[in-house]
Amino acid sequence: MVSIRFPVSASIVFIATIFILTGCEGITSDFKDPKKPEQGQSGSIDGGKKDKDENQGKDENKEGDEPIELPTSSPSPSPSPSPSPEVEIEDVESLLKKAPAAEELVLIRMDFDIADSESRDASLVVYNALRAMKLIAFDQEIPLLQTANLYDWLKSLKIKIRIEEPEDKSEPAMDEILLFRTELEQVENRLWYDKAKGQGIMKLIASILHKARHTKPGGDVPHNCSKRPRGRDSGSFEEDTNLNYGGAWAVEVSYYTFIASHSGVFVKDEVSKAAANDEAIKLMVSRFCTKYSLQP
Repeated sequence: MVSIRFPVSASIVFIATIFILTGCEGITSDFKDPKKPEQGQSGSIDGGKKDKDENQGKDENKEGDEPIELPTSSPSPSPSPSPSPEVEIEDVESLLKKAPAAEELVLIRMDFDIADSESRDASLVVYNALRAMKLIAFDQEIPLLQTANLYDWLKSLKIKIRIEEPEDKSEPAMDEILLFRTELEQVENRLWYDKAKGQGIMKLIASILHKARHTKPGGDVPHNCSKRPRGRDSGSFEEDTNLNYGGAWAVEVSYYTFIASHSGVFVKDEVSKAAANDEAIKLMVSRFCTKYSLQP
């Protein structure tokens, strides 16, 4: 049994961070220095008035030189610079309250092969998920994916994103992920995190990353064990052996852990951060054949 200890506090620092940040066997632990977005600094005001010395010059002039007329009063001081305003970094909730600009959608379509749905609402949810992924820059790389930005990682796979229509029952190809229209159309997916229903874009991103891990470009990592005897007997695996396996469940644990502890100003909502931490814990308990125990 692998024993994992959590401190008893309102904001649990999830133990999976140890796995993610120290780099367990089989997973790299090299990191780049954190790169945080620069913020504007307030300008300083020079409030002191510098008097000019009215006694400059020589008292004695050379023979034949014209006497120098000195000003009888100091010139008006130059106006002091105004403080520069703080540069406010947009957070994910503010981003999702705004409709995507046409130029923004063009850039996303240049980065991804998206098969739009007949449902405008379903397509918009997919675009919003990608917008949120692009905005959030973690304060350090996720070792399992070797990236600090999930949009960049997903883009690097060059996979197709397809929205399944109700009548479509086909299986996804090895270079595409399949999202379900009926799930995308749920009203909670208009928000980063719907506190009442426990759903939203935050959880949709986890599903996208999970599916991407199963694609061939994403590593082609299938589930390799089952916690239920029926699943073991039939070979229908739904769980992974452990975090070191680096499968789709480990990707989700990494994602939720980094949302909870490394998303900085990009995710300001503490409720969604706490929910992300809780999701990571639930996955640790339910989705790995290795038994991870949680002790206070």
